[in-house]
Amino acid sequence: MKEKFYIGIMFINFFYWIGVPAEWAPLPVYIIAVPVSFLLVRKALVLKKQLSQE
Repeated sequence: MKEKFYIGIMFINFFYWIGVPAEWAPLPVYIIAVPVSFLLVRKALVLKKQLSQE
């Protein structure tokens, strides 16, 4: 669960750094962070399943 938080914080700081206004910065964060979090969790679950089958 912490990973999702850290991904969001990382992206929001990046968008602030490149000059996106504070009102608009959360929008690209959600657009990017949600799929990235999904893919990371999916990868972890698939890896766990593969390791348990061995």
